[in-house]
Amino acid sequence: MIPAVLLQASQAGKGIDWEKIVGPVIGFFVGWALFELTERRKVWMAQRALRGALVSELRHTEVLLSSIVAKYCFLAKNEADVKTFADEIRWFVNVGKKRAMSVGLALDEPAPQTLSQFNDLNDATLVALFSGGKQETTGTSLILPVIDAMLAGRTTGFSDHEIEALSTVRWQAHLLAQDAEWTKKFLDLSFTVTDPKNHDIVSINHDTRVASYSRRAITMLKCVRTALTTLGATEDATAW
Repeated sequence: MIPAVLLQASQAGKGIDWEKIVGPVIGFFVGWALFELTERRKVWMAQRALRGALVSELRHTEVLLSSIVAKYCFLAKNEADVKTFADEIRWFVNVGKKRAMSVGLALDEPAPQTLSQFNDLNDATLVALFSGGKQETTGTSLILPVIDAMLAGRTTGFSDHEIEALSTVRWQAHLLAQDAEWTKKFLDLSFTVTDPKNHDIVSINHDTRVASYSRRAITMLKCVRTALTTLGATEDATAW
């Protein structure tokens, strides 16, 4: 329908001043476009910041899990176990320690000559070397505040595969925490149960849970590295 003012102007034979009409219309659309661009830029920057925070948290978690796995090398039962623990010990010494020191954790930097000699050790010798110390009796839980916040409702801009990878890490952390809690419960029971038969049962259950915690830590570490690869952060995630 033709606006009344245009119809009247046409009927009166008067010319239409298009500048007065087109100017405001163009100004409106330009303003709207600039607003949309600004909002989209804000969203993009927020997504980029969140993605960077996720990568940082995953890398820190990788270091923690690597150190945890190395502590349980005394549980190695076969050649596959020995290789798994030896590879993780080497990764932590060559990559994990440097990454931990970069965020302020006070760790001694090995001398280049010492590091070279360390890397020359075979898997069995390396695992035996680290198995000689104090054995772990309880597990440790890990917190993932950035992943929790992201999965709670800030998934915009992430692909299905990325969400799946991060969700898997979160579930593995939950299961790791459960195993850690069980190790503590059975360790406490070992000091309170005095009946020899029941004490033996408690000790067996405790050892079983410690082994379960170790396996869970290895599984979660693999999931963390998969998530890092999925997010495109693979510089030193799995190699050194």
